[in-house]
Amino acid sequence: MSENRLFNNTNPQENDFPLECYHCQCTIESESDFGTIYDDEPYCTECVRECVSCSEIVPKDSGKINFHDDFYCESCAKRELAECYYCDETFDRESLHSINGNYVCSECYSEYYVQCYDCGDDILLDDSYIDLNDHRFCEYCWENSDYVEREEYDEDALFSYNYKFTPIFHSTDDEPHTKNYYGVELEVDNKGTVAVELLEEHFYEQNDDYYKAIFKADGSLNCGFEIVTHPCTLEYHKKEMGWDYVLRMLSERGYVSHDSSTCGLHIHINKLALGETQEKIELNVMKILFFFERFWDNIVIFSRRTNEQLYKWANRYGILDPHKLIEEAKANCKKYVAVNILHEHTLEIRIFRGTLKYQIFMATLEFVDALVNFLVHHDINYIQSMSWEDFVEYCNKDNYPYLIEYLKKKNLFSIKSDVIKKNKK
Repeated sequence: MSENRLFNNTNPQENDFPLECYHCQCTIESESDFGTIYDDEPYCTECVRECVSCSEIVPKDSGKINFHDDFYCESCAKRELAECYYCDETFDRESLHSINGNYVCSECYSEYYVQCYDCGDDILLDDSYIDLNDHRFCEYCWENSDYVEREEYDEDALFSYNYKFTPIFHSTDDEPHTKNYYGVELEVDNKGTVAVELLEEHFYEQNDDYYKAIFKADGSLNCGFEIVTHPCTLEYHKKEMGWDYVLRMLSERGYVSHDSSTCGLHIHINKLALGETQEKIELNVMKILFFFERFWDNIVIFSRRTNEQLYKWANRYGILDPHKLIEEAKANCKKYVAVNILHEHTLEIRIFRGTLKYQIFMATLEFVDALVNFLVHHDINYIQSMSWEDFVEYCNKDNYPYLIEYLKKKNLFSIKSDVIKKNKK
């Protein structure tokens, strides 16, 4: 092997071989194995690529590859490529959207952005307003544009957002001693108050002259309302509340929940389900908070929320020490977090995106019930060492059919027996 020579960026002559590749140290026997001279060092053909823009042959590690596997040398890459702000993939700059100083690829643009129907500005989907014809508007045009067509909205048909009712607890005859009660807040949008009268008829309890759910105005919605139920057990929600009719009726009348940037599905857990003393309640609140932090990525997938929605409506604390976590939650009580501890009698789970699909709605209720039952019966040391598979295995043994089906659909169903089989293979 001869020593490396200075070639002044010209090709070596026949008597210069053999050479040693500067990158992989292989032997370059002849011109057919020779790639290029770069910074006065020889490279073999395996360690170089041709720039698609200027056709210069340069070492692979000195350039950059775009999303389509096209190679660019360093100078061309700086001039012609950029990374998408959301997915971090590299694209040709001219194919990207430039928004507020950030580059966004077409796929991420369709997921996170929309153009205002009136002024044409790019706006975050979560910050847009939707009218009767499904046109999206920025905040300014929503307030001022002549193009907006709003559904009839009767404020007198709704309770105010701050209205509080005295809760009436509902359970089936088979569960007289349970304390696992869940209040549901489901936000729906886009069609004003046209369905309120039908919902009042549906939820009216004639024998006792009251409504099992009320309907409240919500300033975060464009043209909708939220359904707020009295606390019910999981079985009562399934058997007595008629959610299949409610969700189907709302969907048929053009309401949206998941397909709106504004709507959530919030579930209130009766704190007495977490313990009979303040000490026990606080311990189990700590477990729930820690469970969300520990398995955040999986829960986010289950929730169907975007990162922007989570940041705005249901953020995390980002603390993985359970004792520091509960202290932070108590010291800096916030409403717009995934687990809201502000309420005196309930713990509010806010992370879930709204839905009008019965199976997903029930899977969400089952998830919360399974979470409460699982965490109450395990100590904090176990919670800190457990795996996601442990929780799924617990759900799989109990009566949570909608939850199991949805976990499988979202590729979140994994139990230890599956892991053992994979390891054996």
